[in-house]
Amino acid sequence: MLVLDGKVVGSIKRSNPLDFRTNVSRHAVAEVHSPTQLEQELSLKATAAVDAKFAGVDLLYDARGNCYVIEVNAVPGWRAFQKATRIDVADLLMESLENK
Repeated sequence: MLVLDGKVVGSIKRSNPLDFRTNVSRHAVAEVHSPTQLEQELSLKATAAVDAKFAGVDLLYDARGNCYVIEVNAVPGWRAFQKATRIDVADLLMESLENK
């Protein structure tokens, strides 16, 4: 989940059928994900908890279907996100900085 200025910009899901690691740099695939209300709420709360204005939030589900925040990235890489979603992240960042 990518969060900017207290709003969810978008979300991707990463998977890798050949490895447990889902880093796109390790040949994982990123695809657009429609986040649930819970996923959005958890991402916004996690970002607010660390007082980040821009963050990537990693969520993970356990075997019972419980969703957990496993990481809040203060300097998220957005290349795979942008490629999958076609959202111009750099443009959004610049707009945010201009409006501050």
